[in-house]
Parts: sequence; structure tokens; C-alpha cells
Amino acid sequence: MNIQVTPSDYFSHPHNNTIINERAIEVVLGLRYIEAVVRSTSPTNLVEIGAVMPYYIGQERVFHECVDPIDPKATVVAMAETYDYKGKNVLTISTVEHIGHGDYRLDKNTTLAYDVVDRIYTESQSCLISWPIGYHKHLDNAVQENADKFEFFFYVKRNSLPLLWEYVVTNDGFSFEYGKPFNHANSVIFLIKHPQ
Repeated sequence: MNIQVTPSDYFSHPHNNTIINERAIEVVLGLRYIEAVVRSTSPTNLVEIGAVMPYYIGQERVFHECVDPIDPKATVVAMAETYDYKGKNVLTISTVEHIGHGDYRLDKNTTLAYDVVDRIYTESQSCLISWPIGYHKHLDNAVQENADKFEFFFYVKRNSLPLLWEYVVTNDGFSFEYGKPFNHANSVIFLIKHPQ
């Protein structure tokens, strides 16, 4: 899977005005991950945690399970912390940072997001997990403390307009804050476990 995203690749969509936030790169990499999974394995074992892709590619083009406890576009109403990831190819775009954070009137539990990320990464056949650094500090810190366990890379925002994201492979991506100095994510981490 090609993880290099150039400005000409940025995903532009009116929903959530993707061109000015992290979706500009997340959706591109999500689509590439889906394509890589479909090429290498059966699409029936592809699951998305958090119903994100249906908003950008259309519900009719989503042929995988979308697991979400509250989103109307979910095909499976379930909690990420109870889902069985064994043998699955898992995509999750800017969703895990909400787990245990108290968002969407769900329970608050600061360690839960890392537990889910660890389970996905350990149990899945492959995965692509992204979230904005700085939104859920406990998750960021736990992943940074266990960095040797994961293959990861970052996209770091270098400019807000025109939007410019830079690919970074060092731990420098952890030093950014959410919403500073630019609106929305200033650094997005991607954990990747390649499809076999």
C-alpha cells in the first residue's frame, strides 16, 4: 500500500469540508487500504470501526461492515471494545480517540482507547488506524510509551491555507497539539499492519 500522499491526492468532499482538515489525507489512505485488502484477501473480512467512509464514498459503495454504537450509517451497532477483531482487516479513521473520552454521551474511561487500539493491532489480520494527536492525550502517551510494538507514521500539518501535510516517520509527530497552531489536527498518526 502506497502511504505517500501529495497535495494533488488530497481528498476534497463537502461533508465536513475535508480539504481543510485531516480527512484530506485520512480518506485517501483509507481508500488505499481498502483497495489493498480487497486485492489480497476476501472483502468479507474487512471491517470499519466508526462509520466514516460511508459519508465520503457513499453508502452504496461500502461493501464492508461498519461498526459504530450510535452512527445511523453503521451496519453493525456495537462497541469497539467488545468487537471480535480476530482474522479481520480493520480500518478505523479518527474514531479511536473518541473511545473512553466521554464524547457522544458515551462513558469516560481514559485507558479504554489504548486497550482497543492494542487489541485491534494484536488480533487483526491487518489494520490501518488513524487519529489526531493531541485530542486524547492518554491514548497518545500510551502509544508513544509502547511505540516499539507498532509500525506507525505521521502526517504533520505545515500550513493551513493552502493546506500542506508532510509525511514524517520519527516520533516528532507526538509533540503536536490539537488545534494549535492551525485549526483541527496538526498531526495525525497512522498505525499500520499490512495486509498479508
